[in-house]
Amino acid sequence: MIDAVMPSVSCDTVRKARREHTCCECHQVIKIGEKYHLLKGCWEGKWDEYKTCIDCQVLREEIGTLYRGDELPPFGELSEWAHESGFEFPYP
Repeated sequence: MIDAVMPSVSCDTVRKARREHTCCECHQVIKIGEKYHLLKGCWEGKWDEYKTCIDCQVLREEIGTLYRGDELPPFGELSEWAHESGFEFPYP
């Protein structure tokens, strides 16, 4: 995802996995039956989707709310933002 560019169309949901996925932040497996966050959207004419485990999604929202004035980390940059904000990532 490109910094500071909002998708022209998006769908933001929490789903229950019917098959295994990989979290785009911590790269851990999202197992069948686990909930995960899914964001699908179109950025500058290009469709993409991001699947995030619930732990990473909670951390994204916490960092955004507490440290960045409601600005969420771009997908793939949670680790960097977490370290800058004093959070341990990946999780212990």
